[in-house]
Amino acid sequence: MVPAILIGCITGAISFSLLTLLVHWLCWPSMLLDGQYGMVFMVTLPFGAILGATSALAMVLSADHKISAGWVAIGGGAPIAALSLLATLLLSKGKIGKEFFATLLFYFGLSLLWAGGLIIRGMLLLKGRF
Repeated sequence: MVPAILIGCITGAISFSLLTLLVHWLCWPSMLLDGQYGMVFMVTLPFGAILGATSALAMVLSADHKISAGWVAIGGGAPIAALSLLATLLLSKGKIGKEFFATLLFYFGLSLLWAGGLIIRGMLLLKGRF
């Protein structure tokens, strides 16, 4: 179980960072020229590691312990989703509007998508449908 978690952690951090870079390159190529773009990886590496390790653990547990796997998936996805929304609210200066959604999409859209997938998978595992 531990090797799966470590592999998930490393793979999650790298793949999440590369996916974020790809999305930013496709949607906002001018942002990559900013000298501070490297700061994006201060968020993508730990978020990707947590989401990758949680996904790997939930996958390993889902073979025999569906209830535990469901709680692991929800317990890993919910804090990342909450942190993503809170950080977006702070970056958009507390205003929910156009700036909030632009900030959410640019900085935390992918992490919220992955965390939401984990939460949904966890609920399905708890319900016994997965």
